[in-house]
Formats: sequence, structure tokens, C-alpha cells
Amino acid sequence: MSNNVKQRQAYFLIALLALLIGCREETIEPKTFGSVAGFVVSLSDGQEITGARVSTNPPTSSLVTDSLGQFVLENLPTGSVSVRVEQNGFVPEVETVQIVRDQTANIIVRLQPDSLANTAPEPAQNTAPADGATIVGSSVVLRWSAMDVDEEDELTYDVFLFNSDQTQQTQLAAGTKIDTVVATGLDFNSTYFWQVRVSDGLETVNGPVWQFQTAPLPDNRYLYTRQFDGEYRIFSNSLGGNAEFQLTEGGGSQWRPRMGPLRNRIAYLATVGLETHLFVMNRDGSGAQQVSSVPVRGANLEELDFAWLPDGGSLIYMDNEDLYKVKVNGSDLELLATAPNGFTFTEASVSAAGDRILARVTGSNVYESAIFLMDMSGEYLEIAQPDAPGATNGPHFSPDGNWMVYTQDVSGVENLNGRQLDSRIFLKNLNDLSQPPLDLSEEKLPGTNDLDARFSPDGAWIICVNTNNDGISPRNIVRVSLDGDDRELLFEGAEMPDWR
Repeated sequence: MSNNVKQRQAYFLIALLALLIGCREETIEPKTFGSVAGFVVSLSDGQEITGARVSTNPPTSSLVTDSLGQFVLENLPTGSVSVRVEQNGFVPEVETVQIVRDQTANIIVRLQPDSLANTAPEPAQNTAPADGATIVGSSVVLRWSAMDVDEEDELTYDVFLFNSDQTQQTQLAAGTKIDTVVATGLDFNSTYFWQVRVSDGLETVNGPVWQFQTAPLPDNRYLYTRQFDGEYRIFSNSLGGNAEFQLTEGGGSQWRPRMGPLRNRIAYLATVGLETHLFVMNRDGSGAQQVSSVPVRGANLEELDFAWLPDGGSLIYMDNEDLYKVKVNGSDLELLATAPNGFTFTEASVSAAGDRILARVTGSNVYESAIFLMDMSGEYLEIAQPDAPGATNGPHFSPDGNWMVYTQDVSGVENLNGRQLDSRIFLKNLNDLSQPPLDLSEEKLPGTNDLDARFSPDGAWIICVNTNNDGISPRNIVRVSLDGDDRELLFEGAEMPDWR
């Protein structure tokens, strides 16, 4: 075969191969997709941003975030995608996301507030109390208002309270959205300054400094308790009922307030963990300190009643069958008396002369009670009131020491829950115990009980609690004349009174 023929054959094969290659179909890869789910929040406070515009690059779709600041972008091509988020008042943010086939990528986009697009809020304006006003009591409600031209901005407030020379600062609120705060524990006859700092999340504006005065400590003659969520709090008030202020708060119950003979301190009972202890505080509720080292205990904690000694330096209180004397600073604890076998001490009163004690003891049955007259050494002198059918409560000495007031349920009904049906006030002559006691409750409403009877400081009145005998109705404090004819409502929803 000649060389020419061979060359022609080679050219033919090459041409045929080229034709075959040129006619082969191209291979097309199938397209794949994934999704992005996102959450848009503010970098400054973490709050969700609604209505933010969300778009992608390469362009696919766009939408806005919902009411929770969320969005979902579906059918995005696999590979790298840039997600752009924009909102008025914020710097746009771009997040690069890797899209994986048939999967959802989750991202959180945090937008930086744009301070250049923001208008600072206006300084707070005082609404109450008026600048320079004088308030009554140891607490006050502070109110203010604030404006911002950026209507979408949510304002928060920091509130500060300063003492008279502005050397001590107390932060009453931090980042609150409420334009009201309560300042408590204020000293009487003092000057206070306060200021509100307003923030819109971007800028903070300090308001002016306002001031108010607290009134001098009122000479309140009445003490009592009120219940809040099952716990007792102690209050004081004037005769007209227009000077009430709260002396104790929080941390368990505080009850049975007793003004000291010198009218400078108040003794009371309070829970300390699982125990009950005797405390004293100043008349304005400050300076509270525990007196008792041995707990106060008895058959019924709410009925327990202790007593001041006339010098104002010591108190007597009970721990079941033991009656103790202790100084107000907690020192010199002394056992005064032990109750008769099977009985525990429940209530005690000391004469103004400081020479005798009236003590009620309670047996294993809640209705089993007797009132003893004792000397200050704890010697039993005589029975001032023997056990009688029904419940007995009290006693309390008259200012001259000649009379005893107490209460007795004359219905004679005794059941397991200790309910009283017709508790009345009785006045008994301690100089002649053979005389029948005087009933001072003839004018009380039927179906009610008179309880916790005590003499007024001048001995001309009896103060007590009157309440329906159903055991669940509100308790009210009334005063009763010594002949029982005059009754006057003093304080509603109050109990455990003291008047000195």
C-alpha cells in the first residue's frame, strides 16, 4: 500500500473521531437548594426587630421580619449566599451563609443602632411629688413623664435618690419601663433629692434634680397590725386616722406591738426562721434589734403577749411554762416564774408601779385558762380570774393598778377549733376580787366578739378588736367607754391594738 493511501486513511479516522466527539451530548448537573432561618435583634438590648428588610446576594428573594423578629428564606441555591438585613435607625448588616442541600441554616443577625439617625429623648418632667413638697410618712411614690420624637423608641429609666447633702446615692430603679417608683424607709424631718435618667437605647439624658421634705415624726398614740398575704405588718396612727404609716415590712411576720413606757421604743414579736423572737425598734420603725435569745413560745403564737417594765429598760416574755425577764439590749436574762404543772404562759401585764404581774396561763385544752396575780419575784399571790367555760383572753392593768380588763366568751361553747361565739369585755376590781366583773360589751352587735381589750393611757377608755364570730370577717379596732355605753370605730381592717 502506498504512502498516499495510508495518509488518506489516517485523515479519515481523525475526521470520524472528531465527528463522533462533536455529536456526543453534554452532561448537565441537577440544581440543589437549601434554606435560611433567621432571628433579627438589636445589638444594644437584645430586643427583637420587627419589619426589618431581608434580601440575598446573589438575588433570590426578599421579605421582612415578623412580629417576633424572625424570617425564613427558602429555595436558596446551595453554596455561599450573603444575607442582608436593613431597618431604619440601624446600621445594615450582612451575614454570609453556606447553603447545604435540603438543610436549613440558622443565623442570628444583630443590628447596631445608628446613633446618627436617632434623636435623643427629652429630659424627664416631674409629676409627683411637686418639687420642694413636704410628704407625710416614711415612703413616697415618685412619678415622672418623658417624651421622645422617635415614636418607635422604647424609653427606659434609671432613678436615683440622694440624701440631704447628696453624698449618699440609692438607685431606686434600673432600666425600668414604668414611670413610677416607690421610695421607702425614709427618715422623718429630712430633705431628699431625686433624679431620673432617660434612655432610648442609644442615648441617655439626665433630668433635673428635684427635692422633697419629710414631715417630722408624728406623735402617733396608736399601734396595730394589718395582715398582707398571711403575714402581719405593724402600723402607727393618730386618733383621727389620718397619719397612718407602716413601721415594718417583709421578712416574715411582725405583730403584737407594744409602745414602751418612755414612748421612745416599740417592742414586738417577729418570726426568725422557724422561731419567734422579741424585738425592739425606734418609734419610726428604724433600729430594729432582737432582744430574746430564748425563743418566744406558747400554745398560740398569735395570742402571746409580753409586757414592758415601767422603767422602759426591761421586758417580760414567755417560753411555754417559763416566764422570763430580760433587758432591752438582750442581756441579763432571768427566769421569773414557772407555770403550774400542765400549763404554759400566754399573756402578761405589769402594773405601772412595777410591783405586780397579771399572767394568763393556758392548759392542754385551748379553753382552759386562768389569770394569776403575781409579785415581781414570780410569787403567786392569788387567782384573779379562775378558769371558766369558754375562752378567756387578756389581762391588762389599769393605769392606777386597781382594775383588770379581760375578755371572756360567755357562750360557754367549746369546740376543737377554739372558736368564740360571744366574747365580751369585763372589768374586774383587783382590790376586791369577790365582786362580780362589769360587762362592757352590752352595746356590741350580736354575733360579734370583743377581743384584745386594753386600757387607754388615762384609763378612761378601753380599746379592743371587734369582729364577727365567723372567724373570717375583717377585724376592726374600737374604743369603749368604762360604762360600756359609748362605742366608737377607730380603725378598720386592723387588730392587736396598743394605745399609749
